[in-house]
Amino acid sequence: ISVDSKALKMALYGFLISAPLGHVLVGALQKAVAGRTGARVKIAQVIASNVLVAPIQVAVYLASVAALNNAPSFERILKTVRAGFMPVLRIQWIVSPLSMAVAQNFLPVELWVPFFNLVQFVIGTYFNVQAKK
Repeated sequence: ISVDSKALKMALYGFLISAPLGHVLVGALQKAVAGRTGARVKIAQVIASNVLVAPIQVAVYLASVAALNNAPSFERILKTVRAGFMPVLRIQWIVSPLSMAVAQNFLPVELWVPFFNLVQFVIGTYFNVQAKK
């Protein structure tokens, strides 16, 4: 079996960076609202996810992709993050409330992190396919 080096690098990014980061950020968000219920809490959770979690994940994703694509300098990585940040964040702002609503209404809390990791994987794959067009 031949494995493309970029695919391997993206898999490593997912296992070593994206998944642990998502685990920490979603875990912190869950701790912040632990024991609280109701529509206000759910709305606050969606807002916090969009304002705090999503921008961090988007910046880390874009910086990692730039580095994996052999960006020649830190300045080039920053340029990539700046150029892609808002377009990617806008998509995240659409997907995040939908995935949060699914998690809040249909999944036990223990499955949220793997579910959000799966959603991030699908979004990342979509971005990579779009970038190649």
